Amino acid sequence: MKKSLSSLVKEMGGFNKNQPVAKDAVKKFEDILKTELPQDYKEFLLEYGYALPEEYVVFSPMKKSSEYIHDESTGVPNYSFEGSGLSHFYGTDLTHLIERYKDRMPENFLPVADDGLGNQICMSLNEKTFGYVYWWDHENEWDEEDYFDEVGEKMPSEAKYQNLYLIANSFYDFFEKLKKEVI
Repeated sequence: MKKSLSSLVKEMGGFNKNQPVAKDAVKKFEDILKTELPQDYKEFLLEYGYALPEEYVVFSPMKKSSEYIHDESTGVPNYSFEGSGLSHFYGTDLTHLIERYKDRMPENFLPVADDGLGNQICMSLNEKTFGYVYWWDHENEWDEEDYFDEVGEKMPSEAKYQNLYLIANSFYDFFEKLKKEVI
C-alpha cells in the first residue's frame, strides 16, 4: 500500500517551518505556466508549500550521468552526479523563480527546491517527462556562444540537458528517496 505524503514527510524528519500555498495562488502558477501542475506536487504546495526540513536529508539520482551526453569528438566534458542534500522547498516565490530560470533551464522546467549550494531540484512539465524530478547543476550551465566557440557549430537543443540528472519519476517518488543523513 502506498504511503501518504505526510507519512513520507515524517520519515524524512518533518519540517521545522512551512508555509502552505493558497489554492488561488496554485491556480495562478498554472495560469502563468499554461499547464496544470502534477497532482502530487499541487497537494504538497497546498499542505506544506514553502518548507524547511527539520533534519538534513539527502537523495541520489536514478542514474549518475546527465540526460544529455556530449559526443567525445566535441571535446565538451561530461560530468556525473552522486547525490546531494535538500535545503528547502519553494512555495509562493515560484513566480519569481519561473522568470529567474526561464533562459537557464530547458523549456517547461520548474524549480521546486534548492539543495543549498545553488543547484535546483526541478520538475519537468514537458509531455513525455511530465512530473519527472531532476537535479539541475548550476556549475555546468549551458551557454550557446561558448559551445560554438569550443565546438565550432551551433549547440543542439538536446545539449540543454547536459546538467540535468534524473532523480525520480514523480514528486511523490522524490519524497520516497529523501533520507535523513546519518552522521
